Amino acid sequence: MAQSTDSRDENTSENHFFYHSSWPARWSHPEFTDSHTERYKRWSQQPWFKDDNRSAVQLVSLADDEGWPWGFFIYRTVYTPESDQVWSACLEKIDRYIHWEIDQVDGDRYAGAEDHGFPERLVHEGYKNVILEDKQRWDGALIEQIREDFKNLIASRGGGIGEVVPRYTVCLVIDQHSLDSIMNTFEEPAESQCGGGPRKGFITMVDPMFVPGFEGYFGFMRVEIDRLWWLTVELCSSSSMRDICPEVQPGKIPVYNADLGYADDDPSWTGPRLVTPMTHREYVDSQRRDAAMNGSYHET
Repeated sequence: MAQSTDSRDENTSENHFFYHSSWPARWSHPEFTDSHTERYKRWSQQPWFKDDNRSAVQLVSLADDEGWPWGFFIYRTVYTPESDQVWSACLEKIDRYIHWEIDQVDGDRYAGAEDHGFPERLVHEGYKNVILEDKQRWDGALIEQIREDFKNLIASRGGGIGEVVPRYTVCLVIDQHSLDSIMNTFEEPAESQCGGGPRKGFITMVDPMFVPGFEGYFGFMRVEIDRLWWLTVELCSSSSMRDICPEVQPGKIPVYNADLGYADDDPSWTGPRLVTPMTHREYVDSQRRDAAMNGSYHET
């Protein structure tokens, strides 16, 4: 898929819902036929709208017209023949994990709600990413280039960083390491919660607002793909990426897992390694040991 133009006039539909010219059709939904004001008034009269603790409500209540459909800009930076063969499957797996997490993140607290999962259904049906592919431009691109290109993309659409969560707040990058991890992880998200087997797949997230000077924060992190929805919820709650990114030493890559996080070794780092990197398996084992010592560990 070639990179398309970034003109806001070309990519925004008449009703001001988000649109990108790489999409085959404009997004529409039967719940979004009236104005934002009328829609907000209609929804705000419903009991579910007042539940600020409900994950789906946090996005639904925040997003205006430009926030629908919600999703991410995803940059592809690997263009090998092997990656071409699995690229579609990779994107499908990311979608599958996000849809799974939307249904799982609040457990069964709303299983018997009178709204029959209305806000969750809106979040499912209003999810759509923009995939940015251009081999000449982004093959092997570094984080710094992606960050600048993302900032320019937002500006070209007349938007501001952070105005729309998550699309103008952070961007995602699939490089060779991310692609391998996603393709090697479990096909079904529920299997990844049971422990054992391959590590969880991850995707790189980039903060467009990053400026050097914050100890332990380098403006990017890996995000386990079964935590992308919860991360979106956190961003809806006025958290910045810096607030939720695990702090790490130089030479390590922070990994967000909706908990304390952990660190991966950065294969591109050439400087001294101040602390031995904690691998994912070491992290899991240490969590189990600590929980067992406290008498709180149970197999799931």
